[in-house]
Amino acid sequence: GDKLEVSIYDSDGVCLRKLDTDAENTVCLKEHIENPSLWWTWDKGTQGEYFARVELISNEGEVLDSQRSSFAFCTKEIIREPDKTEYILNGKYKKVPVLDAAALQHLHINVETDT
Repeated sequence: GDKLEVSIYDSDGVCLRKLDTDAENTVCLKEHIENPSLWWTWDKGTQGEYFARVELISNEGEVLDSQRSSFAFCTKEIIREPDKTEYILNGKYKKVPVLDAAALQHLHINVETDT
C-alpha cells in the first residue's frame, strides 16, 4: 500500500529525522532532538522554529498529498499568586507584558527536552 514519509527540519532547512511508515496505521513520532534551539519571544532572542513535513506517497513513488506544520521547543511555567503572576520561559524568570502573557497561555507544546 501507500506509505507516509515524515520529515523533521530545523530553521535552516536541514533534515534532522525522516521516518517512513505504512499509510494504513497511525503514526506516532517520538524522537530525541539534541540541543534544540529554543523559542523566545520576539524581543528576547531567536525564534528557534522547526517544521515537519508529512507526505503520502504511492507505491509508484508519486507524492499524493503533502502537509507542512511549524513548531518550536520551549518550556513555560505560569505561577499565579494572590499579589502577582510570574512567567518563566525556558527556565528564566521573565515579567511578560499582557500581550505576550496571553500568547504564552495559548502556547501548547508537548515536547520533552534535555536542556
